[in-house]
Amino acid sequence: MNTAPANGQFALVIPTLNEAGNMPALLDRVQIALARVDLDYQLLIVDDDSQDATADIVNEYSRRDPRIRLLVRKGARGLAGAVIYGWKHTDATFLGVMDADLQHPPETLPQLLNALREGNDIAIGSRYAQKHSISNWNALRHF
Repeated sequence: MNTAPANGQFALVIPTLNEAGNMPALLDRVQIALARVDLDYQLLIVDDDSQDATADIVNEYSRRDPRIRLLVRKGARGLAGAVIYGWKHTDATFLGVMDADLQHPPETLPQLLNALREGNDIAIGSRYAQKHSISNWNALRHF
């Protein structure tokens, strides 16, 4: 049974800390990329109480698009904790994570989501691995 993204919602968690300079380009590019894929989605911006305008920018975007949500963690820091926090605040079937510094190109999202549609259990984007190039991986990495 294929439970591809077309049958559920996709939640993309984007952890942030003082990323105001990246947020407009990031959110614009993510929205353009996800508009190419037919699925319901939400963007969960998990902010570790930034001292710049990150929250203001995200709030401005969320007023225009309710699929964008800001979650602020006070007194908490760390990428992994932010990802888990975001995933705990959604009931989406499919979960993703993307860095806010644009090191992960949002334009790859449709390809990753299509991999799930094709029945793959997981889709990972990497600038180091070529398509289907996990044969050289250590056996533990396959788990």
